Amino acid sequence: VTDGQGCTTTENVVITQNDVPVADFVITDACSGTPVDFTDASTIGSGSITGWAWDFGDGSQSTSQNPSHSSNQPGTYDVTLVVSAGNCTDQITLQANSYPNPTADFATANVCVGQAATFTDNSSVTGSTISQWAWDFDGQGNAVTQNASFTFANAGTYSVTLGVVTSDLCADFHTEQITVYPAPVPSFTTAAVCEGSATSFQNTSTVSSGTIVTQAWDFGDGTNPSTASSPNHTYPSAGTYSVTLAVSTAVGCVATTSQNLTVNPLPAITSSNPDV
Repeated sequence: VTDGQGCTTTENVVITQNDVPVADFVITDACSGTPVDFTDASTIGSGSITGWAWDFGDGSQSTSQNPSHSSNQPGTYDVTLVVSAGNCTDQITLQANSYPNPTADFATANVCVGQAATFTDNSSVTGSTISQWAWDFDGQGNAVTQNASFTFANAGTYSVTLGVVTSDLCADFHTEQITVYPAPVPSFTTAAVCEGSATSFQNTSTVSSGTIVTQAWDFGDGTNPSTASSPNHTYPSAGTYSVTLAVSTAVGCVATTSQNLTVNPLPAITSSNPDV
């Protein structure tokens, strides 16, 4: 610096030129309600990055280097990272996805033992597609079809679980109970009779739980059936007849049994009158 009188002063100044950082990051997308992970991948030639400013595109911010952020609403968000090294900054904007969660649901109905129970998928998802189904029939079996059927070997109450997975790998589970009612055990006693005599049928049917409410007898001779519990029936002629009893419970479980009955003919009476 030289003044008007020709006097000069000199001073050396050291200037530091900082490298400019290059902002970058990696996103691990997630399902709605699950944290999305953001991993800083920014670089700088020399020196070090000292500041991070994240804007997640939904009104939320963070100053962590590697934050996690959860969005309760599914969608695609513009996420911006600003990195700083001294007074030098850089920024980058990438898109993060919060995938929609499915809602697992299904319909079924109680059945009788020996009947196949049907399971109808009612699951739903908005903005994606359900691509996988997995059924667990209380440890008795499983299936991977959308709609399933299964026959339980024994009566009882079972917890059936359906798991669904979307094309974005978001999952949900739903469990319902189904009751498998016991079948009645039909049985009856009778005895061979003579032609023209009334035959008695004693209903000895049982059911392990519930109540037998109806019975239907087919006497095997073409006559009208009976709905009495323990009926009497007279056969029109001698012979062997197949008698069938069908019983049903209060919840509609039905079973039948048959056995043969013999109606014996009456002996023939003959006489002669010798000449006197």
